[in-house]
Amino acid sequence: KGFASSLKRYLKDENAGTQHLAMTALGTVRDPLFLKELASRGSVGVSLLAQWFALALDYDTKGATDVVLRLVERGNSSVETAFIQAAPRLKTESARSKLKRLALRDERSGIRLAAVRGLAAIDDADTLIRAARDADPLVATEAVRGLSLSESPGVDEALVDMVDDGSDFGASSALRAFCGRRQ
Repeated sequence: KGFASSLKRYLKDENAGTQHLAMTALGTVRDPLFLKELASRGSVGVSLLAQWFALALDYDTKGATDVVLRLVERGNSSVETAFIQAAPRLKTESARSKLKRLALRDERSGIRLAAVRGLAAIDDADTLIRAARDADPLVATEAVRGLSLSESPGVDEALVDMVDDGSDFGASSALRAFCGRRQ
């Protein structure tokens, strides 16, 4: 507790680098102030924000996930990029499971799209195959794009199945992805 308390003063330091180090340290020790500060931070670099998002998602609490999602929902492309870059940094299986649930079940298509991009970054082909059937064509197309880059076994067969039973749009995306893997 003493360590976290002493870090609080560095959050207001004039040096942005010192502030960022204090934030990272608070996130690492899972101090509740980290989430409050994360929600209120202004513009920071994408790489740093990705590191903080990964720390928050690894907290394994609904509150931490909600803070990250509220930031992603704002539609800022650099925040979405940070969310995607956070995916490979997730340390816990439960954090990765959250990302899967977001991709498949969240009611907001923008969140599903960002989660699918994160899953593509960690080559989660099984979840991408399921997300490729999303009702939102942007989400489905992004899942298929992720599959086209995947190195996981079984992706070719899944793309062929999508061509066989997909809608015209879904089938054409899957066909392009399948052919693109051959080049």
